[in-house]
Amino acid sequence: MQPITLVGSGFKPREQVRVTVVREDQTAVRPVAANREGAFVVGFVQLTLRRCAALSVKASGARGSHAVLKLAAPACSSH
Repeated sequence: MQPITLVGSGFKPREQVRVTVVREDQTAVRPVAANREGAFVVGFVQLTLRRCAALSVKASGARGSHAVLKLAAPACSSH
């Protein structure tokens, strides 16, 4: 398990972005500002990425940019 760090690009320069992560029964929201190239890096130390868990990410920019990422839970054995 590791804290979740996300990298976004393709947003408008210096756009304010609201990043929402949903993992199992946990949701976390972080605001971040895109840099002058429209990219950002944001960390969610309160959430960890588990090998067998699904993950959903939504990034919504204040000037209309948006992105969605959905990772389905992989088939994991119970051992």
